[in-house]
Amino acid sequence: MDQGLEWLWDRVVAQPWEFTAVVVAVVGLALVIFQLRALKKQMTLEATLCLLAEYRTTMLKDRITFRSEHAHQIKQMLQWNPKLRLVDLPAEMKEVAVRLSHFHDELGLLIQRGLVDEDTLLSYLGDAAIDYFLDLRPLILNEREARAPHSRTYQEYFEDMVVRMAEHPPTGRRKTRRLTSQLIESLMGRRVRRS
Repeated sequence: MDQGLEWLWDRVVAQPWEFTAVVVAVVGLALVIFQLRALKKQMTLEATLCLLAEYRTTMLKDRITFRSEHAHQIKQMLQWNPKLRLVDLPAEMKEVAVRLSHFHDELGLLIQRGLVDEDTLLSYLGDAAIDYFLDLRPLILNEREARAPHSRTYQEYFEDMVVRMAEHPPTGRRKTRRLTSQLIESLMGRRVRRS
């Protein structure tokens, strides 16, 4: 018999407790890995559900107010002042716009870090996130320019989330709208690096 096989035979037959200990350790490690993956999925689902609940309650009024009242006013204000920033908006409009943009930026961060289920969250948001970003984009770009050279990352996670939606539309998305290739290219230039 080959020396390696002989050694294995001695370990399995002559000293079965060593072999059993190794098998138990391997099975235990496999179970731990399985449990960790299951726990991560569970925590991701819970975080996603909490965010969606907040999106349906707290953000609902802001979303309706912004789309029905403020988006058009911001476009008019940008015609008069192309360098307009979020901080320059009137108080009520600024509060709603900042809250919306920061909420979506935080969602983008959680998506980028893999802490929430990307497909579920983006499917739920539909094109609304794209619409908000397109409405706020001139203000966000002006804010980045004003913060340069110290910081050019303002609302990058929000932007990354919109690019992800354009590149890989989630399954079961409420509606599908294609962004123009020119806009996608301009967004891609400022893409957040994925870890």
